[in-house]
Amino acid sequence: MNIGIVSYYAVTNIGDKILTDTVKWLLSNHTTEIIDINARYIYRYKGVLGRIERIIQKHFINRTAEEDIAKFFKKKLKNKDLIIFAGGQIIDFKYTDCCRNIYLLVKTAERLGIPIAFHAIGMAGNNYSDYRVNTVKMIFSSPAIRSVSVRERHEEFIKNFAVPSINKVEKVIDTAIWCNECYSIKKASHFPYKTIGINVINHKVLDNYYGITSNNQIIDLYILIYNRFTEQGLNVYFFTNGVQHDETTLNQIIRSIKNGEEKVLRPKVHGSGKEFVQMLTKFDFIISSRGCKSLRILVKT
Repeated sequence: MNIGIVSYYAVTNIGDKILTDTVKWLLSNHTTEIIDINARYIYRYKGVLGRIERIIQKHFINRTAEEDIAKFFKKKLKNKDLIIFAGGQIIDFKYTDCCRNIYLLVKTAERLGIPIAFHAIGMAGNNYSDYRVNTVKMIFSSPAIRSVSVRERHEEFIKNFAVPSINKVEKVIDTAIWCNECYSIKKASHFPYKTIGINVINHKVLDNYYGITSNNQIIDLYILIYNRFTEQGLNVYFFTNGVQHDETTLNQIIRSIKNGEEKVLRPKVHGSGKEFVQMLTKFDFIISSRGCKSLRILVKT
């Protein structure tokens, strides 16, 4: 079977690369091709060639017109037997108009008679009067969609987007949970814990769930967590998944901490998922949360 795996693979968020690589690994018995939602070609080179490639792509392969995007998807979907959306924050009706690209891809697959499965998808946004919500509704009304599973906000998705043609919407875990097996990376467990990693997430993401409207709120909370662990004599480092907004928040945090830059492990720009997971093996324990309530509970305990 020839399967197209759709994701935000060409963005700086390494999390999208990891879950996409893992889905590709799980489907290793089939022929697969990664298709980027932003209609970009996947970066192929590293080092100097990689930098040149990204500069060229930015100026010559940046597709904005719907006609160009539709042509790209038609070419990529040719001879595919199945399209699988790899997961992650696929449904976005807050930050970008990328759901328009998803709509174009879904309609292209529909015309070509190719079935579609949305796997372990997440959502950004909670304003259901936003103009982008109509695009999301049109996506899931397509008869080409045969299967849908979500990683979060299960009942909310069913209430707002599920249609009769979708028999059941499953709630599943994020596929990236198997990334260590995908990359063949192992780490021996250590106890007591000595090295802690704090995954920084910007306040705009947390605002979706808990109304964190001030960047200072989340910065103060991360510093509080950092201080609690360093007071216990532990080595504590901050890191991000490579998202620019997260990096900005991280830079603000380290400016508030003495010798802060020494307490950061940074992923490589446009690095691979395997390189990122290998970096995480430096930690004995990781603190990462989309929910600020979870972070507050951790501080109290």
